[in-house]
Amino acid sequence: MRTCNQQRLLDRFATEFFLSFPNVACAHCSILILPRSVKWKLYDANNVGQYQLQSVYHIPLVFNLAGSSIAVCAACSRNPRNTPDAGPWNDDLFRIPQRWRGLLSPIELHYNLGRTQSQTRTGVHNIATTYRTLKGCRSVS
Repeated sequence: MRTCNQQRLLDRFATEFFLSFPNVACAHCSILILPRSVKWKLYDANNVGQYQLQSVYHIPLVFNLAGSSIAVCAACSRNPRNTPDAGPWNDDLFRIPQRWRGLLSPIELHYNLGRTQSQTRTGVHNIATTYRTLKGCRSVS
């Protein structure tokens, strides 16, 4: 039997942690952050060039509800990092069809965010086999 604390923790995982994904970009290094991991830093309108997400990638910054702070990752909240510089893209890369561009990356991402049905003889649904996965890495050769 589960205690109340265990049930509250399971409910929190089901409603908060299992449903969240990294969708907030850091203003300095441009990595994606989980919403619960965002650190808020005061926006400096006099030094806009320091926010590389906007100056390099031309992506708008993520502000808090008050509009006075921007989203940064934990590492950049202590010491702002630079965004990785991949250099300009070659025109040949733009001519590759979108469905094949994923093969250019050394990282391969497999995901299954749907639901899988468990198979049992008794017909009882096993919650341990209903899962969501997000994994993968392609080795560079």
